[in-house]
Order: sequence, then structure tokens, then C-alpha cells
Amino acid sequence: MLHAERHKWWPVLFFLSCVAVVWVSLGFYQSHYLSGLRIIGDYTTQNLIGFPKEGRGDEWSTYIPMLKQAYLEGFPKKSALAPYFESFDWFIAIPKFDLSLLFLPNQIAYWILPGANALSLQGIYYNLIFVLSVCWLLRNLGVKPSLALSVGAMILFSHFYQVWWTSNFPALGAGILPFAVFTSKLRSSIKFPLFFWSVGHVIFGQIYPPFYVSMAVALLPFLFVARPDLFTRKQIIMAAICAIAAITFFLLMRWDFVKAVSGTSYPGVRVSTGGGVTLRLLLSVLFPTIPVGPSEAGVDSVHEFSLVGTIIPMLFLSLLPFIKWDGFSIRLTIVTVVTLAVMIIYMVVGFPAWLSKITLFYLVPGRRMLIGFSVLVVLYSSVMISHHWHQLRITMVSMACVLFSLIAYVGGVRSDIQSEFYGVGWYWLAPSLLAILGLPIWFVFTDKNKARNIFVVSILIGMVSCQLIVYGSFNPIIKARDILTPADTQLTRDVRALISESDGGGVSVVGNYGHLLRGEGLAVFNAIHLVNVERDIYTNLFMMSREYSDSLFNQFRGISFDNIGAINASGATVIFPANVGGVSFDHDLLNRDRDDDSLVGQVETGLIKQEGRKFELLWKARLLTQIPIGSRLAISTPCVISESWLTRYPLLSGGEDLVDVALRGVAGRVLIHAENLDQAQSCLKALSVSVVSK
Repeated sequence: MLHAERHKWWPVLFFLSCVAVVWVSLGFYQSHYLSGLRIIGDYTTQNLIGFPKEGRGDEWSTYIPMLKQAYLEGFPKKSALAPYFESFDWFIAIPKFDLSLLFLPNQIAYWILPGANALSLQGIYYNLIFVLSVCWLLRNLGVKPSLALSVGAMILFSHFYQVWWTSNFPALGAGILPFAVFTSKLRSSIKFPLFFWSVGHVIFGQIYPPFYVSMAVALLPFLFVARPDLFTRKQIIMAAICAIAAITFFLLMRWDFVKAVSGTSYPGVRVSTGGGVTLRLLLSVLFPTIPVGPSEAGVDSVHEFSLVGTIIPMLFLSLLPFIKWDGFSIRLTIVTVVTLAVMIIYMVVGFPAWLSKITLFYLVPGRRMLIGFSVLVVLYSSVMISHHWHQLRITMVSMACVLFSLIAYVGGVRSDIQSEFYGVGWYWLAPSLLAILGLPIWFVFTDKNKARNIFVVSILIGMVSCQLIVYGSFNPIIKARDILTPADTQLTRDVRALISESDGGGVSVVGNYGHLLRGEGLAVFNAIHLVNVERDIYTNLFMMSREYSDSLFNQFRGISFDNIGAINASGATVIFPANVGGVSFDHDLLNRDRDDDSLVGQVETGLIKQEGRKFELLWKARLLTQIPIGSRLAISTPCVISESWLTRYPLLSGGEDLVDVALRGVAGRVLIHAENLDQAQSCLKALSVSVVSK
């Protein structure tokens, strides 16, 4: 019997293997990196399918650029790129040729395959390992193969998984694997070493406790009831030893990074007490498109307020009147209801701080508990459907599909997702349409059991296809080669020109580029950092006290530059004045009226400080034409300037042909003598720029 079941899986494995081979051969990758390419001036590269979402900035502006930087440097442990010389330890594993490859053998591909194919393999690997892990887990719980495979695909192509996938793929893709191994019936000599490896595989792939704790809280009680044979002293002790050993091995290799993260205000010492989730939102587990109301201020509800919503719970509800409540069903339901109730209380009301700490819930913000909550609902429904498969009725399944469509239609579609998911406005119709198209099966087959099986499986396959189209559309597909190939744009050329003018210690570039420029191998101050840079480097580079440095760089923050008077640390990005690390250009000062042939258009100004009749002002403008970087500039004003600092910086091109250097942005700060502020600003706005004749 077991051999016959294994034989049935070979076609599935063969098909998935073919998909993987084609995917890797063509070098596809799911990414929103096109958003980053547009910011650095690449308007030529295109996605193969779909459109990038800027809301996934943690992927396209941080992780991918860091991976690209490491790739271009040959995957060292520490970067040789000035000025930070940062470690490549990060929340998501950046490949390293060390013992971590024992737990992440998929990353060995970066030393075997061309980079683009290795990156492509990384993407398809985590997709497949997730689907197969869910199938394996559900089969271990006695779920029918067709249902197990469908549920795995539906969860993968659900709202939650797709909006989080590109920035959390190791945590999501491998997160079910340890549970699948633990519930397997492999021999102990194989099972527990594999469990040790699977736990290590998850945490070496990504450090993200909120998802791991949420899944453990949801699934461990459920699994022990569904499989009471696991609740033995040997099973528990051996599993605990293996998990602790894997975590210990990880800490020994990554202790410096973990210690540094643990000391940050975010996310290290954050203590979550839950809350922030509405009861209405939880209905999304039944009706994925249902409106949940306006998002919180500053929170993108598309990404934050999402669950693993599928048709599976509604199919379970259609079965509810016919369930034979045996001991297994009663125990499983009681434990599931209690677990869900605890999670709902935490998500909606919250826990006292002391209770959050002793339960480890403090590691999980209220909204992050949604993954465990919704996965538990789907897995419980799947097990119950399979356990009572013969009680399914075509009429009741059809009614459930129609009821789903009716409620979803009346409830409407969330306004925040209508532009994010292809065809989501028609999602409500899919179950009813599938049920109607499948009704002839009822009349064609005289064997009612066979008719039921074909009808339900057709509903499952149809909804998998629907979720693939609707939610799978969130993540566009791009050529991995276009990600890893250094971009040649006017902006990157200009930045390289600025770097060549520096002393080799790196430069700052006016603008907010996240980690994108460093991802191009450019030695710039602009970056997104947290703990992978030695704090003394920040202190010295930005000429600040250690205490102030600690207060600025103790959380996940970006480093940007603008023509401002003082550091602006009020947002998620610290904005430094342009002269901090900026390239200074020697220039002449002329006291005369504005030239008619000035090289700049409108001049923007701002006040730094005033002392009597001395005004320190900022200014910036756009050069109307390209000026060679070696040209000496002169600035002219009708009033007296006693001090002046000037820099040039790149601007996004407007489609002009590429040149060696453009540097169309020009900015500076001056000390002007005037009677009052209005006079000083009027004078500065009359500024003109010219090239000094040799």
C-alpha cells in the first residue's frame, strides 16, 4: 500500500522537477527590484511578467542590493567597499563559504552555477520546498494526497505568503519543514538528524522569530492531538535536543550579529504585547478579499493586514452538519478552538507584558500572529475534511461555494488591494463558477463516491489556479541576470565620477537611494544599515559622539543626504547635510548681477542660521546643460558672499543619451551679508552659475 502511494507521487515530483529545470535554465526570479533600477536611472530593463510594488522596499532596496554587493565582491565575510567595510551577516542569509553551507546546501549553487542561475535556483527552491513540506506534513496527518497538494499550493499562493514572500522567503518557504519532519514516520536514525538539519536550515536561512513563534504556538498543540504517538518521552526529548543543538550551532557561528541585533531598540529589545488586529480582519481567513477598514496611519494594509485565506474553511463548514464526532474529531476541535481563542485574545486585546514574556509572545507583534492563526485554520479544516471525506455532499459543497461568492460579493473587495492583485475583483465569482461547471459530473458518473471525488478535486484545482493568477500576480518575474548585472546609467556614471574625485574613502550623494548604490559596488555613504557596521565607523565618519551615534543607529534605518542645515532623524531615514561626506568643488565668487546666460534655472534656498547681518543659507539648482566635471564654476550674486561651499550631484536623466559625466545637480551653502533675511534670500535666488574661462 505504501509502495503504491509512493508510486503515485512520481508524476508530481517529475512535473515539479521539470518546472524547476526550466525556471533555472531561463534564469527567472520573483522580485520587485525593478523599482530600484528605476530609482538609479535604468529605464530599459523590464519585468517579464507583472509590475513592481514599492511597498516591498525591504526586498528591493535592502536585501537584493546587499546580495548583489556580496556577489560582485565574491561573497566575502566582510565587504572591502568603503566607507563601511560592513559584515555580510544579515537577517536573510547572504551566501558565505563556511560551515553554514551544511545547513544551506542550496547556496552552494553560487559557487557552481552562473550567478543568475544560482539566484533563480534560490527562488524556485523555496517555492518547491514549501509546497512539498506542506504536502508531507498533511500526509503525515492522514490527509488525502490530492487535498494535501492543493492546500500546499493554495497557502503558497495566498495573500499573506505572496505579499511577504520576496522579503521573507527563507522563513516562509522552509518554516513548515521541521514540523513535517517531526511528524514523519521515518526511522529515528534518519528522522532526528534530519530534524536537527531542518531547524538549522530555517534559522540559518533567516532570523525572524515572529513567524517562528507564531507557527509553533499554532501547530505544536494541534500536532500532538492529531498525532498522539508523537507525545512520548523519547520523541519530545530527542526533538528538544536536536532543536537546541541546531540553535546552539547557529549562535556559535552568528553570535556577534545576534548580540548586536538583540541590543537594538528595533527589533532587538522590542517587547510586543499584542493588539492591533480587529475581529473583522480575521474574517479574511474565510473571505480573502473582504474589506477590513482603513489602515492605520503609516501602515500599508496590503502588506500588514493579510492572512492565509482560502476556500478550504468554507468546504469544512459545508461538511459540518454531517460530521461524525468521534474522539479524534472532538479532541482536535477542542484544542484548535482553544488555541485560536488564545491567539485571538492576543491579537485583538493583547496580553500583559509579564504574560507576553513568559509565553514568548513578546517576540510576536499582534499582526504577525496572523500567519499562525490562519495556517492553523486551514490545516485543521484540511484534516477534518480528509477525515470525514465520505460525508462530503456535492449539494452542500455547491451551496458553500455559492454562499462564499454571495458574501464575498456583498462584502466587496478591499480598496487597498484592487490595484495590487490581478483580477481580484472577480475572485468572489470563482467558487460558484467552478461549482456550476462541475455539476455535470453529478449526472455523468453513476458511482456517487467517484462523482464526489472528481467534483471536489475539480473545485480544489480550480481554486489553486485562481489563487495562482490573483495572488501570484503580486510578485513580478524578472530575469535574475538583470538583477546581478551592474547597471550602466547616467546616475551610476555620475556617482563613479564623484568617487574618483574623492580620496578613496567614499562619498555621499544627495538623495535617498537606500542600499541601491552600494549594491552597484559604489563606495557611497548612502545605505541602509542596522548592526553590520562597527559603531565606531559611524562615529568617525559623521563626526558625532558615540552616544549620539548609538541613538541614531540602534534600529533599522536608512542613511540619506540633502541640502539641509542639520541632521534630520525624525523618520525611518536619517538625513544628513550634503556637505557630510560630499565632494567639494573649488569655485570662484563674483559680486555682480545674474548673468543672462546662467547655467542654472530656478534656485531653491533655505536658512541655516542668522547672526546679526550674517545669514548662512542653503541653495540648490539644476544645471541646464552638461558641464565636464573638470570645469571650474563661478557663482555670481548681487550681494557680498564671504564663505561658500559647493558640490555637484547626479539627477535622474530625462532620456538623454548617456555621457561620461553629467552631474546636473548643483548645491551649496553660503554666508551672505545683508540687511535682513528677505534681502539675503532675494539675493541668493538671483544667483547665477557660469564656467570660468581658462
